[in-house]
This record gives sequence, structure tokens and C-alpha cells, in this order.
Amino acid sequence: MYAAAGLPPPRIIVQCESYASALALMARTDALGVIVPQLLREPYAKGALQEIRISDPVLSLTFGIFRRADAPLSPAASAMADAVTTTARELARASR
Repeated sequence: MYAAAGLPPPRIIVQCESYASALALMARTDALGVIVPQLLREPYAKGALQEIRISDPVLSLTFGIFRRADAPLSPAASAMADAVTTTARELARASR
């Protein structure tokens, strides 16, 4: 996206595995982040973060589920994987 706009990419990129860490980082620094809008309504984000609306399309992201190859999933983990997969497919169809 930066190259297409004729801009250099950010010098520092931080990837957080935790939404709480990402929100805390954005709330306490000058960092920008890409998060789902629902997180802005969370109590720890209200008043600390501000949405910046963009009109350019954002690149699609790839998500994955990883598991150990040598162990079956528990019934709960299997149900979670099925729910995530179903939701991802529905969202992909809706965004076309």
C-alpha cells in the first residue's frame, strides 16, 4: 500500500499476538494499528484510541489455525476450529 502511494514503508513494525498488548501500545505511543472496529468499544480502548477512517481498500489478510500434527484435537478445540473456519468462509464470501 505504501509503495502504491509513493511512500516509504514504516521504519518500525510491531506485530502483537495479543489485542490487549496492541491496544496498550497504541494508547501509550504514537503507533498506528489495524484492528477490528469492535475493539474501539472495549472499556480499555474508550477515550484512549481514535479511529482514523481510510477510503483506500486494505489488503486482505490471511489467517490460519495451527495444531500439533501428532495429536488429535479435543472436542472443544475441534468445535472451535470448525466455527472459525465456517465464519472465515462466510466473511470471505460476503466481501466479494
